[in-house]
Order: sequence, then structure tokens, then C-alpha cells
Amino acid sequence: SPGTVAGQPSSDPSRANLPAIFGGALGGVATGLPQGTPGTPDQKPPVPTAPDGTPVTSGAIAPQPQIPVNPALPDPVEAVKFSDVPQGFWAQPFIDGLSSRKVVFGLPNPSGTQDNFEPNRSVTRAELAAQIQSVFALENRQTPKQFKDIAATFWGANAVAKTNQAGFMNGYPEGNFRPDRSIPRLELLVALATGLNLSLPAEPDKILQIYQDKDQIPDWAKPKVAAATQAGLVVSHPEPGKLNPSQAATRADVAAILYQALVAGKEAPEIQS
Repeated sequence: SPGTVAGQPSSDPSRANLPAIFGGALGGVATGLPQGTPGTPDQKPPVPTAPDGTPVTSGAIAPQPQIPVNPALPDPVEAVKFSDVPQGFWAQPFIDGLSSRKVVFGLPNPSGTQDNFEPNRSVTRAELAAQIQSVFALENRQTPKQFKDIAATFWGANAVAKTNQAGFMNGYPEGNFRPDRSIPRLELLVALATGLNLSLPAEPDKILQIYQDKDQIPDWAKPKVAAATQAGLVVSHPEPGKLNPSQAATRADVAAILYQALVAGKEAPEIQS
């Protein structure tokens, strides 16, 4: 939130007991099946490559969007050296880019240190809500919902409320948020396209032709996924030609996609990985 440096202690009691997942402070991205309005882009973002030289994004074919970055996001410092993210790992430069901005942190490992990242672990809705709050400037676009399964004492209650209020994520028809549910890649992209007001393409099917598994994208999600694709946010490894929409987003996936949002908004340098 404004005035709070991501990754630093907060006076907000709802954040006092955040888990070690993101270093005891804010970290994660969010989604549900939200609704939103399109924004206005203006410039073309870059396309990073994996260590073997192949592209890991699906291509940027649209102007650059206006990305509302959290004004409290700190200037880059030395990145954390995670014990389970080796040099050359496909997402390493993206993870380093976020850790140097104190958006992602180390996790406990069996030896008792806090230098694991667990890049292949799936990300929950609550974790994602917290990281969205740390990365983006959240507007008050709707009245926050009172979710039946989010207690006032829940570590992510504030992040859930703020990201819901900003339009990134909503709950389910029964009134629950399901904070521990893993986020599918499809819902992650829909959430970002919605919350960031990405411009919706007139012919999304043309853009989605680049995906070999395009038939797995439901009709309701096509405009938002196409918007995320043309903005350069989509990262797929090891097969850039597949979206894998129903696959749970991993911590590595989320780091790469969030970093691409910062690149698209000229808030982070292009990665030549």
C-alpha cells in the first residue's frame, strides 16, 4: 500500500502475521473471475529469452500499456541468492528482478536457513493477492466484498480486500474467496488483464492463434488472455507455443509474468537471459 515499502514491516495489524512464504511481508498475484474495463496502451514491450536462446514469452504485438506500479516499490538492490534457483534456470533472471525489489523472499529449508524459493510450487490465491498489493498501485474501483472464509485475523485479509477493491480478483458465487486454492495460469492472466485495464483486442482469436492449445481457452476468457498476450505478459517455458491455461501457476511462472508487467510499464529493464 502507499507509504509501505514492499517487504518491510507494516503497522497494519492485518499484516502482522504474514507467513514466511514471501519473507513475512507482502508477496503473491491474484485472481478470480473479475470484470474490468479496458485501458489505453502506448508502446511495444520487449521479449526475453531463456538461457538456451529460445523466447519464453509468447510475443508482444501491441503497444505498451500503462502499468500502475506501487509508488512504494523500492529501488533495486542485490538479488537474493536462492539455493534452489541455479544459474541458468529459465526463470532465474525474473526471480532476481523481483527479489532485488523486495517483492519475493526466501523460504525456510531443512537446514534452517531462509534461502529456498521453491520455484515449482503452485501459488495460492491469498499469496497472489499479497504480491499484487506489493507490486501494483491499487485503485478503489469497487466496494470490497466481505468474504465468508476470510477472517479479520487472517494474514492476507488486507491484501484480499485491497485487490478485490481494485478489481483484480473476486470471489465465488457462494460468497467465499478460497484463499488456499491454487491459481490456474488462465485465471492469473485474466486477473492481471482486468486489474491493469489492459486494452482488449478487437479480434482476440487472431492473437490466440499462436497457442497450440488455444482450444482450451474458454470463450469468456479469450479477450483478457489475448490482451495479456499482446501486452507481452505471457511467459511459457519450456514451450512458448503453449499457454497451459488450466495448469496451476508456479512461483516461477508468477515471478516471470509479474516481471514482464514491470518491463511493459518501463519500470524494470528488459531481461536478456
